[in-house]
Amino acid sequence: MSKLKSFIREAQNKSGKESIPDQIEPFQDVKASSSNESSAYDQSKLDYDSKEQNIKERKKYARFIFTLICIWLGLILLILFFQGFSNIKFHLSDTVLITLITTTTANIAAYFLVVTKYLFPNSN
Repeated sequence: MSKLKSFIREAQNKSGKESIPDQIEPFQDVKASSSNESSAYDQSKLDYDSKEQNIKERKKYARFIFTLICIWLGLILLILFFQGFSNIKFHLSDTVLITLITTTTANIAAYFLVVTKYLFPNSN
């Protein structure tokens, strides 16, 4: 900045003007606006990084939910498979089987709904 001031002084001495502060003020405003722009850039970078991390976390948990639900449903299908064959020594009464299927379906739907609402909130 001192080189700039000395350059301005030399130019003004050659032109006959003595008022240096009027000429220096715009350069100080540029420095202040540059600081504001830098701050805005830093904020937008942080926002971008935050959104990028959210996307990665959403993908991770979406895969986890999908895997968990597939395993859960696979176990129910396995129970139904064993129930269907009478030569395997596995038997559940009709009431227990209906209760198992109903509660499992309700739990899967509720779990999926709660987690996806949390991971993918409304943008409003």
